[in-house]
Amino acid sequence: MHYPLPITHYPLPITHYPLKIAIARDHAFSFYYQDNLDIFKELGAEILYWSPLRDETLPADVTGLYFGGGFPEIFAEELAANLPILQKISQVIASGIPVYAECGGLMYLCNRLVDLNQKSWPMVGAIPATTKMMPRLTLGYRQASPLQSTVLLNKTQQNHKSLWGHEFHRSQITPHSEQPIWEMKGASPHSPTIYDGWQINQIHASYLHLHFGEYKFLLKNFLQRCQNYRDQLA
Repeated sequence: MHYPLPITHYPLPITHYPLKIAIARDHAFSFYYQDNLDIFKELGAEILYWSPLRDETLPADVTGLYFGGGFPEIFAEELAANLPILQKISQVIASGIPVYAECGGLMYLCNRLVDLNQKSWPMVGAIPATTKMMPRLTLGYRQASPLQSTVLLNKTQQNHKSLWGHEFHRSQITPHSEQPIWEMKGASPHSPTIYDGWQINQIHASYLHLHFGEYKFLLKNFLQRCQNYRDQLA
């Protein structure tokens, strides 16, 4: 079943952002829409792939971080063992770098991750919460309304009122943010309201996966924050 996206098409200004965006991509972080990566390039950003499993530092001169979905619970021990990169990510987050994280990325940025064997592993520690693997799968389309502005969202813009995305995860996060990013409902008119997402420092982290084909303005917002960050470092 197709659910129409309630966003009006409008022309994208020709603007280029010569910014370097570090995208986590390896066996632990493997879920990305190729369209999203292409839109980054369309807007002039340079994509630099790196591995939270293997690399001990980030690519040089990055101005933004993108953590996609995947299976960090399967590789939690290896992720926790890579202390140099955990420390590096903490440092750049403290410096104010813009960060966008979806699902597995959210899990990685939390204090701890409890895996399928109920073992607890330290993660980045940028979000004061723990994610724990559960037997029940959370799956479905979500209509999301932003509750606050973030590095991705600008509530003053008319086209930010309602967006569509999806959830696909077996983990739960505790505690929930006292100021969640999203108010979400499922595709069914009888679905419950869900509150999701953490904003802290310049982090936008949520279980919600977004396809930016209809929402290029979100990446424009993100890249503007990356530009501001780079200007501050200059």
